[in-house]
Amino acid sequence: MFLIVMHQIMTGHEECVQMLLEQEVSILCKDSRGRTPLHYAAARGHATWLSELLQMALSEEDCSFKDNQGYTPLHWACYNGKLIVTWLIAADFLPQQPL
Repeated sequence: MFLIVMHQIMTGHEECVQMLLEQEVSILCKDSRGRTPLHYAAARGHATWLSELLQMALSEEDCSFKDNQGYTPLHWACYNGKLIVTWLIAADFLPQQPL
């Protein structure tokens, strides 16, 4: 199920992502590089559902946002020039949790 969520986020199929999220798929599952769906959503600039993904991630008990290289979704958004996503993360979530 995790790989399906990753693929749908990377390809931008919002309806499919929403359906999978309704099935309560963990947002913090990691791939072999330690990246979560949050990393991919931030890197691709999917601001539409990033806020919801972040809320879900923050509600999970063990919310580690760093990948194997130590990068967070905020790092990936900045690296890929996704300014709206960078602003969204900084404005809404930096006061609560270091991303």
